[in-house]
Amino acid sequence: MAPYGADRPLERGILAAEDEQAIAEASGVRADLPPQVAHFSSLLLEGGWPEARALALTVRADPSDAESFVAPGALGLLAYHQGDRDLVRALVRETLPGGPETAPGDAIFTTALTMQRLAAALARDEGDLTTARRWLVARDRWLAWGGGVLGQAEGQLAWARYHRAAGDHAQARTHAAAALARATTPRQPLALLAARVLLGQLAYRGGPGGRRGDPAGCGAGGRLRHPAWARGGAAGAGRPP
Repeated sequence: MAPYGADRPLERGILAAEDEQAIAEASGVRADLPPQVAHFSSLLLEGGWPEARALALTVRADPSDAESFVAPGALGLLAYHQGDRDLVRALVRETLPGGPETAPGDAIFTTALTMQRLAAALARDEGDLTTARRWLVARDRWLAWGGGVLGQAEGQLAWARYHRAAGDHAQARTHAAAALARATTPRQPLALLAARVLLGQLAYRGGPGGRRGDPAGCGAGGRLRHPAWARGGAAGAGRPP
């Protein structure tokens, strides 16, 4: 429920406790799966990054059905915000071995969308806007193929950051406004937060956040202002995908 329930910790806690109990009762089927993996989303959202990373790497070592709790995309986002670019690249290659040309349906849909966004972010961070655009176009192609709502707001945010990096603030504002609209219905708290912050930074083009092509949710120096991300992030990390 993370995309829609990020600001409902009580409900998340209840669901996680139920999942933890179910995992404990099924320990004979997957003895190496720690029951705490049920709390992965909460750890990620609330700044428990060291424990979240340890759980995610345990699952990565032997994914099987545990990916329902810790999807590769979640580990990719965590690695990106911690500055572990090598792990992000490895996850992108594993998920999308054909690169941006990977055909829709050749990977788990939601994981592919996250990896495409992360790949675009890596390219954008390195100043390779051509490659970043290829990944974003590929992501749009997958979104159109899937026909869903989830992922659209993040896609608009990614395009806004791309255009901001390219110096086209008008297009950046257009996409950021579209992200805000898509994150409003259905309500997606984290995407709403990112869209509002990015729109504010674009309006304040003369400040520290207005000079770089990226950081929605960041301030001077590119570090995230959101308290949970700020607690979990490594120095120099925190540029959102």
